[in-house]
Amino acid sequence: MEVSDFEEETLKKRHKKNPFTPSMGEVNFMHEDDDNDRLETARARFSNVIKRHTALAERLSRDSDKMIFERLQKEFEAARASQTEEVYLDGEEWNDGLLATIRERVHMEVDRKAMLAETDMIPNHHVEEKITYRVGNKVICCLEGARIGIQYETTFAGDPCELYHLVLESKSFLEKMTVLEHTIPFFLPLREAENDLLSSNAMRFIDYIGELLQAYVDRKEQVRLIKELYGNQIGELYHSLPYHIIEFVLDDFPCKVIVSLRYADLVSVLPTRVRVIAWPIDQFKKSEVMGAHLSPSRLSYAEDALKSMSLPEGIWGIHCSLVHVAFKELLCISCGAVPYFIVLPSKNSCISCVDVPLSLCFILSVSPVGFLFVLICSCLLSIAAYAEIVLRLRQVTQEIFEERNPS
Repeated sequence: MEVSDFEEETLKKRHKKNPFTPSMGEVNFMHEDDDNDRLETARARFSNVIKRHTALAERLSRDSDKMIFERLQKEFEAARASQTEEVYLDGEEWNDGLLATIRERVHMEVDRKAMLAETDMIPNHHVEEKITYRVGNKVICCLEGARIGIQYETTFAGDPCELYHLVLESKSFLEKMTVLEHTIPFFLPLREAENDLLSSNAMRFIDYIGELLQAYVDRKEQVRLIKELYGNQIGELYHSLPYHIIEFVLDDFPCKVIVSLRYADLVSVLPTRVRVIAWPIDQFKKSEVMGAHLSPSRLSYAEDALKSMSLPEGIWGIHCSLVHVAFKELLCISCGAVPYFIVLPSKNSCISCVDVPLSLCFILSVSPVGFLFVLICSCLLSIAAYAEIVLRLRQVTQEIFEERNPS
């Protein structure tokens, strides 16, 4: 089919006006290919994360670790049952010289059994001396085959908790000891400690592993205890595997309290970095509707409490901190207004409040005797009145947060 000169000129003009029209489809396809590549990359990464999570879950739940624990536990029990003496060591009695003596006993026992096997002699059990050493929460004993066993007995609040085992192999005095097997959680830095300490200071290595385990159990038990005591108040809770990062949210207040704890290292029992931030619940809902920006309140009193006491005790500091903020705000009310109630912290950090008439508040502001009178009256409050006081205190706390965030 022939094309006329007019049609040919028309096609040329269209091509000049829009020279990229024929290739636009290819460009669109190129963009789609790039998006598909990015999507596939994201899918591959997400799939890899799921695989790693599944592998970790299987490792945590598999029976092999449990079997190792049961086998080592039986071996330690047999060694302690056959002991002739248990020596309790304290302070400087546990030293490098004693550890060298234990290694010597292990090698002597191996040599003695080798000689008996070569000469077919009947072993004399009366000559054998098997000594077990107890150092703090550690039990050290000699195991079969040139091995030294350490059993760590962890505690919390004076009650026994988990048992952990560590078996060191000592082939000769010329070679360093190595970790043969153990039941220590995989997320604790055992291998790093072995490389750094075991060859240069074996006693320090044994003590350090004990400190790691005891601190880990202490932090874990603190989290378990707050779940039992304040489970109805804790809305969300997150922690790392070694419990050196802990975050949770308390909802059973006129505000939402977010607590974040960071520990300096894995042998710390008390956190070094603490942040406690309070958001008013009603104001938080209003901000979602109105789009207003809220300024949270930082509870420094609660942060100091959590740095100096255990986690269950520190939550009481959050209660007291909220009351402290309320009392401080009420005392700072201007324009000649007088506070309508008084907050009195008692010996056990509990809070007592008493409603007083305006005239009595005026007397209290100028007379120490009046202040003493109110103190005595507050101590005579009944249990029923205390319940009403708590409700009153929550109401006032809510009003304070609303004044701070008028939107």
